[in-house]
Amino acid sequence: MSPENRTRAQSREAPEYPWAQAADAHNLPQAAEQNVRASECEPAMPHAGVPRNRGRTALRVVRDAALGLLLIAAIPLGFIAATGDTIRFDPRSATERIAETDRLRPLMLTKDGRMSPVEAGYALHSLHPSQEHADFPLRAVPAADGLGWKNLEANSHLFADFRAPASAGLPASTRIVAAAAVGFSDEELLHLRSIAEAPVWAQIDEIARASEVDVIGGRFVLPFRTTAPAFLMPIQKFASTKELAYAGVSRAAYYLAIGERAQAEAALKSIVSFGFVLIDNGTSAIDGLIGAVVANIGRDGLHQFYSVTGDAHGKALTAAPAQVRAVGAGPQSPPLPESQHRASLMDAVGDPRTPRTIRYESLLSLSASTCGSVKGVLFGHTAEIESGFREARTSLARFPSELALLDLYYALPEHTMRNDDRSLLGRVVMGAAAVTGTITQNPRVVACTRLLLSFE
Repeated sequence: MSPENRTRAQSREAPEYPWAQAADAHNLPQAAEQNVRASECEPAMPHAGVPRNRGRTALRVVRDAALGLLLIAAIPLGFIAATGDTIRFDPRSATERIAETDRLRPLMLTKDGRMSPVEAGYALHSLHPSQEHADFPLRAVPAADGLGWKNLEANSHLFADFRAPASAGLPASTRIVAAAAVGFSDEELLHLRSIAEAPVWAQIDEIARASEVDVIGGRFVLPFRTTAPAFLMPIQKFASTKELAYAGVSRAAYYLAIGERAQAEAALKSIVSFGFVLIDNGTSAIDGLIGAVVANIGRDGLHQFYSVTGDAHGKALTAAPAQVRAVGAGPQSPPLPESQHRASLMDAVGDPRTPRTIRYESLLSLSASTCGSVKGVLFGHTAEIESGFREARTSLARFPSELALLDLYYALPEHTMRNDDRSLLGRVVMGAAAVTGTITQNPRVVACTRLLLSFE
């Protein structure tokens, strides 16, 4: 063999030609035997690549876990980004509806302040029985004295010409005072007397004259539970309130029918005043809107009264507005862009001319808006919302109970609701939210996800 060929055969480089590869394969057993003998003679050396491979494996595990968590977190955060705009309260229409009632303030009874705010709160609570919620135990107060009358049956012959569905089982409040000028039958007058002499009116007249009413302190056991979700706070059952307002007009009709004009006028002014109790002391938009409805029931009764008695000034003052809107009705303004919507809520909170009920409702909506964005869920209230709550603590809240209510509203994104969503979407989203919230120690992920699911 030539020196050149000998050199090539001994080379450690991979042979390039098939015949050379075959020859190399022919020599493999001999080479393997030589390698075994060499390994028996030399000490074993540690494999330099093992630590590096373990490190790479650990990095891959961490990377895969991080990607998995990101995918899980993307489920609730994506749901929040897609549905967060569903929690909206537009203060514009409610503010206008309540503002229309302000012109009726001259028709209110004179305030006397004999009832303390908390006493008036207890008295108001006793008029509104409502179902207790586990997170919001109610104060135990005696129920108000009986109404003292029985509602008319649908087929009753009494007040056949003065009935209306809106007045339930009572004479129509929009016509009964005017009918007093014509007169009633003895049976009809006896029914009106049972309404007018009901014990409940003494309590209502006292509430109507109260300077301030602690609605929250008179109703709930305080302090609120630390885990109580604000959106589950039970609202007042206002059906009985409207029935009392309708009955108050019948009460006035009785006094007018027997010639007691001063008592008739006072009874109607008591209804207007009772409406303003809700407007001026309530803590939700529904409080203010129902208050406006009640005040206008009294206004309409007074308009009939002044028409019958020939009081031109009173008749003009109590004339119906050009357009009377029902609660929640009226022209719907187009939705505002998010930035303008937030600004309108902040304006409502900071403007003392805005009804108190709307300012409270706007604060609740601002707190809920933190659940409406991924940024809010991750980082909490904005500096703007923080400022709004600080301002409300000094310019809006009057009693310790109202300060406690503001704290409850402020903490809304932290306290999960207890609704049970059995849909597939709900279970998947809530499961992912629970994992994400636990790992990140962020209670807003679970609370806000569940809140948004409740609006679906």
